[in-house]
Amino acid sequence: MPFPSIRRLLPWTRPSRPRPRPPCPGSDIYNGNNLIANDVRAGTLVTVRVPTGNRTINVYADGQVPGTSRALLTKAGVQVNTTVIQTMAIGLNRGGRALRAEVFRNQFPVAPGAGNAWLVARNIAATGAVDVRVAGQVAFRGLQNAQQAVITRQPGAAALRVLGGSGRNTTLARNDNFTVRGGRVNIVYIWGSETADNVRLTTQLADIG
Repeated sequence: MPFPSIRRLLPWTRPSRPRPRPPCPGSDIYNGNNLIANDVRAGTLVTVRVPTGNRTINVYADGQVPGTSRALLTKAGVQVNTTVIQTMAIGLNRGGRALRAEVFRNQFPVAPGAGNAWLVARNIAATGAVDVRVAGQVAFRGLQNAQQAVITRQPGAAALRVLGGSGRNTTLARNDNFTVRGGRVNIVYIWGSETADNVRLTTQLADIG
C-alpha cells in the first residue's frame, strides 16, 4: 500500500528570553513509537511517509526515546490518507509557554485563476495578531497564533514583512528575497517567539490539486 507524504515543520524555540537565542537543539519525531524523523532543527521542513489511518505523532528532545522519556508534545488523531499531502507545523502557543501542533492541508483543489498563484500565511509563532506585508502592501491582516489565511497573487518578486506589537507597526521578521511561484501553492510560516525577539520565516512550495 502506498504511503502518503506528510511534511513537518519544527519551529521550536524556548520562550521568555529577553534577547535572541542561538539555534535550539533538534527534536525527534515519532509515529507512535516508531522514529520517522531524527534531529529535526528549528525552521526546517522534513518529508516523511506515514502509514494511512488515525495516527499519534510524538515529539521528543533529540536522543530521547518513548518508554524512558516524556514526550515534549503529543498530537493524537492525525488522519493520514493516500490522497492528501499535509504539513504538521509544530510551534509555540501565543503565550510562548507550550508547544502546539497544527495540521494543515497543502493541496488546493482548484487553480487560482489565470496568471495567479496561491499564497498562504500560517502563524505558528508566540505572537499576538500580526499583519503580513507583501511587496509593501498589507496582504494578511490580524493573523492570530495557529491561524492560516489564503489569497491569490501574481507570480514574481514579493518582499515579506511581518508586523506585530502595539498597533502592529513593529517589524518582527522579513524576507526581502521571496518570490511567488506561478502555478504553485506558496506557503509562508511565521515561527519563533516575539518575546525572545527571534520570530522567523520559513517558506514551502506545494502542488495544486
